[in-house]
Amino acid sequence: QQRTPEVIEEEVRQLEPHLIRFRENLVRLEVVASQTRGKTRIKGGLRLQLPSGVIAAQEEGFEIEPVLRKAFADLRHQVDRHVARLKHEPEYKRPARRRRGLPNIPAAVGGWLWLGAIIIPIYYIAITSLKPREDYYSTNPLLPSSPTFAPYATVLQNQFVQYFLNSVVVVVFTVAGIVFLSLLASYVIVRSRSGLAVFSNRLFLLGIAIPIQATIIPIYLIIVQLGLYDTLAALILPGIASGIPITVLILTNFMRDIPNELYESMTLDGAGDWKVFRTLVLPLSLPAITTVGVYNALNSWNNFLFPLILTQSSAKRTLPLSLWTYQGEFQADIPAVLAAVVLSALPILVLYVFGRRHLVAGLTAGFGK
Repeated sequence: QQRTPEVIEEEVRQLEPHLIRFRENLVRLEVVASQTRGKTRIKGGLRLQLPSGVIAAQEEGFEIEPVLRKAFADLRHQVDRHVARLKHEPEYKRPARRRRGLPNIPAAVGGWLWLGAIIIPIYYIAITSLKPREDYYSTNPLLPSSPTFAPYATVLQNQFVQYFLNSVVVVVFTVAGIVFLSLLASYVIVRSRSGLAVFSNRLFLLGIAIPIQATIIPIYLIIVQLGLYDTLAALILPGIASGIPITVLILTNFMRDIPNELYESMTLDGAGDWKVFRTLVLPLSLPAITTVGVYNALNSWNNFLFPLILTQSSAKRTLPLSLWTYQGEFQADIPAVLAAVVLSALPILVLYVFGRRHLVAGLTAGFGK
């Protein structure tokens, strides 16, 4: 078929996501280039792909490393070839279709069954949380009837706001502590060649293999000896310790993909470790930081073991533990219990929806070599 304006518009629309990522990487690399004190100027027409360490940049007035010049030449050749094809090809050749095989009926049936097993409980919780208590036992459990927000009002009047604030405080301080300490440890492990750094890396890997349930008794004894029992600090400190090993593993694999040329350039310009860490490592590690932040926030928000063992009073309860107490308090009011489940799941669901792309990308970074 002829390359009509509609076909060209469709091609441009398919390129838009790549252009967006191109501009994001351009800003990130310009942040690095601004720290080189004029020795290397990088401007326009460039691409940064951290997992494979490929950097392409346009030379402007200053000497640039041979690897950068070659990478940019390869990229420019690819772009010129693509532009020439668009200009001189009169027709758009549709790729040959692959012959479809027989449909995989067992896999399709299994997929639909799995989808139903996931959707039906969520639907049941949402529908039941909107039912009056007196209608719960007299109506079909899967059909809505007389929707009302009375169960939500009942939950909000029973210290739900206090439990919610406790969970927010624990999550914020736990994630901040994990990210800060893990960034420092990961930078030392990646940049240092000392035996202490290698031993620390192995020690962190060992921490991944030890389940947190196996350490709950020593943690309880330490918290009691420190006088922190039944405080929010008793939930924050063990949460930081349990989240550091996997966070260090993710950040070290991500930092190893940063090209050594960038470290060497800043070192030759007289930058110390703190300046390299602040102006180079932090901007380029933002995807990994977002990943570990979302991942640890999910774990901290859903943590039930630490609040159950390390707290006692109702003023220090978090949302997972409050759901357990609501089950006993509202034993005959099932809609109120499920309304509490919905309210406790909404914040973390919103966080996951906005951070899932960075979560998946960061978890797979450094493992595809």
